[in-house]
Amino acid sequence: MTLTRMNAIEFAEANDLLLNKYADPTEEARTGLTPDEARAVAREDAGLIWIETDGLTFAGWSEGDGTSTDGYHAGDYFVDGQYLGADEHGIEPRYAA
Repeated sequence: MTLTRMNAIEFAEANDLLLNKYADPTEEARTGLTPDEARAVAREDAGLIWIETDGLTFAGWSEGDGTSTDGYHAGDYFVDGQYLGADEHGIEPRYAA
């Protein structure tokens, strides 16, 4: 799945991952952007920012408020190509490259 725009930045930031930028008329495509660098690009055109979730490894759950993660499923945090972020308990899946 490919996440784009601020959704991609939020996902990358939560998981300590780097992002990508599509080519535009003024610059070639770029890889390895930090979330801060991606935000700077997004101020001009958020649609240029993306991250691919395929190939990432599930690395566990955030601590949240201490609620048990029994019965949680990482796929439930994505709907129609959008990352939903932490739930009401502050729990979200963690991924590693």
